[in-house]
Amino acid sequence: MARILSKKIVYIFLGLSVLLFFWGGGLSRVGFLFGTHLGLGENPRESQSAPLVYLPQVQGGGGGDTRAYTYPLKINAANRYLEDQNNQPFFWSGDTAWSLLAQVSREDAVAYLEDRRQKGFTVILVNLIEHQFATNAPRNYYGAPPFSGKVFTTPNEAYFAHVDYVLNEAANRGLVVLLTPLYLGYQCGGQGWCPEVQAATAADLRSWGRYVGNRYRSFDNLVWNIGGDTDPTP
Repeated sequence: MARILSKKIVYIFLGLSVLLFFWGGGLSRVGFLFGTHLGLGENPRESQSAPLVYLPQVQGGGGGDTRAYTYPLKINAANRYLEDQNNQPFFWSGDTAWSLLAQVSREDAVAYLEDRRQKGFTVILVNLIEHQFATNAPRNYYGAPPFSGKVFTTPNEAYFAHVDYVLNEAANRGLVVLLTPLYLGYQCGGQGWCPEVQAATAADLRSWGRYVGNRYRSFDNLVWNIGGDTDPTP
């Protein structure tokens, strides 16, 4: 079962990576962080292991003004840290808002993002689709589910239009969104979409990867988090 799951997660990754590479301007458009933990969050999403990308504690962004960065981020020439398009080292100061896209209204989402910007945060960790940790999950605040029918193959425009709005508001404030396209959940349990992934076909997951990659290929302020409290690698 673990081997089957690993293969399906690889299909998601390949769908996203190919689309974002060829349609999004190459690897400079998006950074992939593999693993289960980014040092953010609280129970039941506690830290389990260290990230595979380590960032230096360097100051930047015009004294905390995130809008001073020019996105997309890229890896510096020495492969040691992230920098913006002007070669300015990027200070990664992250806050966790897993359920931002599902739990709150547009107005509350904007208020939260502005508050985080003013406090000097540069990165917000968010689930694209919530499975359990929202009042009406997987529906959003307005009652729209992420899928109108079969999971992964019938994306609901009303749900993703709301996502577009919030991601644009983050971009307007210079905030990077560390976006998890398919949160799997702790130990591949019911907290995330792991059971649905296990039940899906490879074609279903390719369809999901293509949809997400195509819809968000033009967002310069995204970094993709693959997995989520479960290691998605083979």
